[in-house]
Amino acid sequence: MIKQIDIKDKILEKIRAEQVKIKSKTAFALQKISLKGAISLLIVMAILVFSLLVFFFQEQSSSQLLGLGVSGLSSFIADLPFSWLIFISTLIILATCLFRKYTLAYRKTWQNSFMNLAAVVILAGALLSVTGFHQGIAAKAAELNIPFLKSIYQRALNCDFDQNHILIGQIESLDRENKSAQILTKGHLIVTLKLYNDTLIINAPKVGEVLGAVGYKENNIFYAEGIRKIKLSDLKNRCLIENR
Repeated sequence: MIKQIDIKDKILEKIRAEQVKIKSKTAFALQKISLKGAISLLIVMAILVFSLLVFFFQEQSSSQLLGLGVSGLSSFIADLPFSWLIFISTLIILATCLFRKYTLAYRKTWQNSFMNLAAVVILAGALLSVTGFHQGIAAKAAELNIPFLKSIYQRALNCDFDQNHILIGQIESLDRENKSAQILTKGHLIVTLKLYNDTLIINAPKVGEVLGAVGYKENNIFYAEGIRKIKLSDLKNRCLIENR
């Protein structure tokens, strides 16, 4: 015969032996509020950072060159702020751990809880990013010269037209015979653009128009694997710090 144990008597016995410390209702309430506040803070921070990340995606000049095949995609990926992605993932992981430890989330798998919170962060962050919230703050950061905000929005405010893998500038002259062009960059420098036989060209720009190119740069020569005509107005808040 299996001996039955009276759980109630066991608990009372431990309480009498001072092996169990009873917390007051106030302590429980404060703990609950603190935990909910911590979870909410982590999720809100993750949403803000994710919306900022989406803003960076939109603002980086390589986003205008995504249609230029593998080179365009590689340039876009090279510009991604992976440290921000790691930070967002860390915030969601911490929120998931707290959520599972102090709620009834144990009924679901850890992966399920993580994916649910991640979906909330992605949806809310995407919605926030389309409101123009970050565009407004970035403009104010440049206009009012606020160091803290400028440090956060540095990626979106600084020009990145002239990099080792991206070139954006106005065509000064074309040499069709030698498949080259002279490009005037944002920094008022002349860069020689060289084309291959298989360079991908979308909406070929003319002299006086703005060209976007992906490829690689050696000294003052940019070897283009893909080019297209773009409008500077499509680059949104770029160069606000550098006096436009």
